[in-house]
Amino acid sequence: MLDDKLLEPLKNGHLMIRPRVKDTAKELCEQLVEIYMAKKTRKLSPQ
Repeated sequence: MLDDKLLEPLKNGHLMIRPRVKDTAKELCEQLVEIYMAKKTRKLSPQ
């Protein structure tokens, strides 16, 4: 869901972290986006 271009600084080595940590950070970001979108959808839908 997250565009890899958002994580380009990680790939370019601007943040000195290991690839495994980078993958974990990407997964966490994707989960945050999913949670945000789910909450946003719930707010928009009439109850």
